[in-house]
Amino acid sequence: MSESQGPPRPEPSPTDPPGEPDGAALDARALARLRDRLHAQLRQPGRELAPLLDRAWQRLAAEPAGAHAEARIECLLAIFQLRQLSQDGAGAVDAAELAVTAARAAGTPALLRRALNAWAIALYEAGDTPQALEAAVEGLDSALLGGEPLPLWAHWNTAGVALVYMALYDEALRCFERALAAATQLPDRPGARLTCLQNIALCCLHLEDHRRGLDSAEQAVGVMAGPGNLQDSVNLVLAEYRYVRFLLHFEQFDRARERCRRARELAARCGAPRAAVMAALAEGLTDVYDGRADLGLSRIEQALARARTQNSVTLRDALNALALAYERANEPDKAMIVLRELVVHTRTAQQDALRVRQSRHLQRLALGHPPRLAPETLLERRASVLRARAAEIEMKRARMELIERLAVVAELREDPSGEHCYRVGRLSALLAEAAGYDDGFCVSLELSARLHDLGKLAVPDGVLLRPGRLREREWDLVRRHTHVGAEMLRDLEGDEARMAQEIMLYHHAWWNGTGYPADVSHEAIPVAARIVALADSFDAMTHPRAYRPAYPVEIALSEIAYLGGKQFDPRLTEHLIRLIGLLKAGGGDLDALLARAAGASTFVRVRQRLGQLLAAAPASPTGAGATGAAAGDSAAGIG
Repeated sequence: MSESQGPPRPEPSPTDPPGEPDGAALDARALARLRDRLHAQLRQPGRELAPLLDRAWQRLAAEPAGAHAEARIECLLAIFQLRQLSQDGAGAVDAAELAVTAARAAGTPALLRRALNAWAIALYEAGDTPQALEAAVEGLDSALLGGEPLPLWAHWNTAGVALVYMALYDEALRCFERALAAATQLPDRPGARLTCLQNIALCCLHLEDHRRGLDSAEQAVGVMAGPGNLQDSVNLVLAEYRYVRFLLHFEQFDRARERCRRARELAARCGAPRAAVMAALAEGLTDVYDGRADLGLSRIEQALARARTQNSVTLRDALNALALAYERANEPDKAMIVLRELVVHTRTAQQDALRVRQSRHLQRLALGHPPRLAPETLLERRASVLRARAAEIEMKRARMELIERLAVVAELREDPSGEHCYRVGRLSALLAEAAGYDDGFCVSLELSARLHDLGKLAVPDGVLLRPGRLREREWDLVRRHTHVGAEMLRDLEGDEARMAQEIMLYHHAWWNGTGYPADVSHEAIPVAARIVALADSFDAMTHPRAYRPAYPVEIALSEIAYLGGKQFDPRLTEHLIRLIGLLKAGGGDLDALLARAAGASTFVRVRQRLGQLLAAAPASPTGAGATGAAAGDSAAGIG
């Protein structure tokens, strides 16, 4: 048949691999050409980037999981990096997750490690720090078996960054130390040492170990003669910013200005918007510390305006810098206004992340249960209804599991075991049962109570972890966590979500009306919140906090008895005292009994596994930092 006799062939799309018509399967050569085009965009993004990404993603997502695994994964990882550069967080997660799926199907550990690391980075940048840590630790387990320094550096560093996003700076520091030990075995990759050293400096900034932080930052800025790529350039600017922060602490203003000039030059050379903002923040803070507050605040406010057009991480850095500048300029009221905006920003970012993750989960469910034509028989109609119900149940389960993991993250800064919310949930259910409530209420209460302090995700750790007494303005930020948590669940439906919102809003309300919110008292406080208030207070009293040691059970019960009728519902107070007596009389470990449900949490198990890995792996010769808290910045990933 001549060409004129057959149907017209489709014209190749401008974004298809050369020689591959639209709809054709991607063979190994076509994938190699696509990979080369994507890598060219990584070196120098062009105007055709967006259509190329969209078309490449459609083609790669349609390919079977095991087809041409290595080339396909290379393409997906390039898309992940390009989505990152385009600040498309959801697209970066999708590309990295598909790379993980393809690598699992291929059964190649090296490919899986690379894909897991990319997925972990995409996840923590999108706000899903629990799953990011799970991916990083899975990759770390595999890397330790292989023993090669490159994957060891990558996964230790990524685990550390996820922990920084959770404000677990001591643990993050230990991960970065181990990453640095691996990076020293990579002489041809100075960017690896740069990343580790500046992340160590970041942890020292938070932990107020200024001397070690200054040394780490100084080493970081001297690692490379010049930036090797865009990521190294951004990391060098971040290292200069940390260096400036430590120099300002030691009042070395001339050296700080010299480093500001270097950061400004690097930012101008690389053209990265994040680098420009961080260089401006360094210069603004130097002005403020050196007595030129008006000029410095003006610089930082201009940098903040630019940060508002960038990603969540850059905006958070800018808000933290402005709050610090106002504190230094002796304007605490303005600093508190900025911190309140930071709380709102964090809440909004978490809400957006929850919506994205819920949407992605719905898409996966739809792929597992593709839509069908209208059912023609009664059996088909019943099967369709059952499938819909099963999908709805799975969606609710996954949604509550996701929020529960975030609630654990919210508590980790005060209880590193991650078991506090599980103990409070179980004790709440047992107390409700002892008070005569039915099984359905008790089950819902146990699940809902685990979320009681979800809103603490948005409280700046410099406030939440402050060892001394908080000022009234800072207490106001802490009190806001009740409304922040309830707002985060605003779009969710179901009995547990409604009960969780009541608990979040009212578990700090006092029986006599003097708690917060102050306009409710006695039975006007929802009963679920009254029960959780007792369980939460007992568990908090019997475990250490940054500002005090743990109380013995007897002392805690004595304090709760004294507060019965004042802070707590008097009838429920009596039930709690009897319940704890019965539980202790039964023998065994009270904590283990109440935290049993934590053993079913993948995230808690991953945290425990990471603890084992940290204990087993040798660290670099440098020591650990001191404890404390400071205003927050973001860590450097490896992109």
